[in-house]
Amino acid sequence: PRTRGGFLLGFPKSMVVTDHTFTDFTQVAEIEPHLPQTRINDAAIDPYGGIVLGTYNEQSREPVGGVYRIAPNGEVITLLSDVAAANGLAFSPDGRILYFTDTGEGTIRRFKLAPEFASLAEIEPLAGPNIAPGSPDG
Repeated sequence: PRTRGGFLLGFPKSMVVTDHTFTDFTQVAEIEPHLPQTRINDAAIDPYGGIVLGTYNEQSREPVGGVYRIAPNGEVITLLSDVAAANGLAFSPDGRILYFTDTGEGTIRRFKLAPEFASLAEIEPLAGPNIAPGSPDG
């Protein structure tokens, strides 16, 4: 649900807003239209009212996808490139850290957010093949 009513829906290549009756649909953003092998895989609402989402390469492990932010004004911003399978997007309770897993690389990465999502800076990984046992996925 949205604070302005209706719902935000994720489709394989787009994010769409609909009303509470699901009869009126408006595309908010199209993601990777030039990459037919990818689809939206995971998403999270950020602390500033935007949507952070990642894509998944359905045809191979080749890292051709990305992680994107759809700002409240509808602007699509590329946050990360060269992603094979975006998973586990989440924010710390204080909203200052973004967590992200690329299942193909098996690492949970962390990024520090500047206020109002002005910038994103990678910090040390939380988990990975040489850090902790397991296989991070979603």
